[in-house]
This record gives sequence, structure tokens and C-alpha cells, in this order.
Amino acid sequence: MSTLQHYQGSGLAAPSGSSNRLPATTRKSLARLQQNTIIQTARVQAQAYLGREAIFAVADISELEGQLATLCPLATSRLEVIANMTALSIARTISDFRA
Repeated sequence: MSTLQHYQGSGLAAPSGSSNRLPATTRKSLARLQQNTIIQTARVQAQAYLGREAIFAVADISELEGQLATLCPLATSRLEVIANMTALSIARTISDFRA
């Protein structure tokens, strides 16, 4: 059997406390990657928050539409139009969102 040789090359992952042994360009690249990851994570969280809020807003509008249609059946079609336009506006806001 052959003996295993410890790898001595320059990998991305460095042992704890040994990052100062990495070339400066590698350290800068890793720092940029970490910053970009943090920014992308914040964007995803912002989009998820906006989506949750939009879902609840549409549910509230739909509930109110149903309650008002029960109180005034003659307004049902108008209430549907208003609720649909509002829901569409919310959807457009989400679609246009750029974090």
C-alpha cells in the first residue's frame, strides 16, 4: 500500500488562525465573497419579508371584500374590481422590488 501524503497546496480553506499565510489576493477574494454572500442573504430576507406582508395584505383585502359584499350584495362586482386592482398593485410592487 502507498502512504498518504499531506497536501501542502494553497486551498481556499485555511486552518484556524492561519489566514495570514494566505496570499493577499486570496484574502481579498475571500473577503469580497463573504461580503457578497451577506448582501445576497439580506436581499433574500427582504424579499421574503415583502412577500409575507403582501400575502397578509391580500388576505385582509379579500376578507374585507367578502364582508362588505355580504352587507351590500349590489356592490359585489365593484368590490371585486377594487380588490383585484389592489391585489394586482401589490403584486406589481413585489415584482418591481429590487433590494
